[in-house]
Amino acid sequence: DSCANAGGIVGGIGTVSNEENALHISKCNVINTDITTTAGNLGGVVGLHYEWTDTPRTISECTISGGTFISTADTSSNTCTGGIGGMICPSLKVEKCTVDNMTIKGNGRNTAGLIAIGYNRTEINNSKVTNSNIENLGQTTYYSSKNSYLDCVAGILGYTLENAVLNNNTVEHCNIKGVN
Repeated sequence: DSCANAGGIVGGIGTVSNEENALHISKCNVINTDITTTAGNLGGVVGLHYEWTDTPRTISECTISGGTFISTADTSSNTCTGGIGGMICPSLKVEKCTVDNMTIKGNGRNTAGLIAIGYNRTEINNSKVTNSNIENLGQTTYYSSKNSYLDCVAGILGYTLENAVLNNNTVEHCNIKGVN
């Protein structure tokens, strides 16, 4: 399973630490930027956040505006594309983030305006996605089955495994398209 995670701020973060400040990203902006990957997760702030801990990590007050994020990955399980985060494992809290005037295209698995996939305890509050085009092309071959149930697309959260909390979020003036 090849992987080339890409992010506007961080490509990938992995840790097994229970320290409270292992990941805290605040007030970071990605403006008029294009990001592409051919085999990996892609996010405007973080492409891949992978750790096993009970302590929630936070991304807050970040703005992603003007640009194109495209994943052309077609054979990897790591093909999640999101305006803020691609693949998030687990325990992430997103607060007051904005994605505006973006084109976000994923070739498979999950695509979303904010978080493509959140495993276990994903919380998103007071965030918005506006004036954007979000599309999942559904072309990934994942575990030998093309167009599996994991090919999801959404304005806020593409797919969650469990324990998602979403409060006071807005999707406005967006085109959201799933292709099978």
